[in-house]
Amino acid sequence: MQVEVVFLHIGTKISLNRKGLTAFAVFLLSFFGGKRRKSVLDAHCRSPPANLDFQKNSDWRYLR
Repeated sequence: MQVEVVFLHIGTKISLNRKGLTAFAVFLLSFFGGKRRKSVLDAHCRSPPANLDFQKNSDWRYLR
């Protein structure tokens, strides 16, 4: 009679490793998704550059 030996701790390590990998993948997706969404929102709400002066004429002389 032959007895088959089953190693349960190996299956547990694989499942725990898979859970950790899934959690890490979800974290990366949420992190990059949040950065991408933020960059899209920032692109629509930009203020004009600080060196833009509306009191200059088209040939860059100051208006009086």
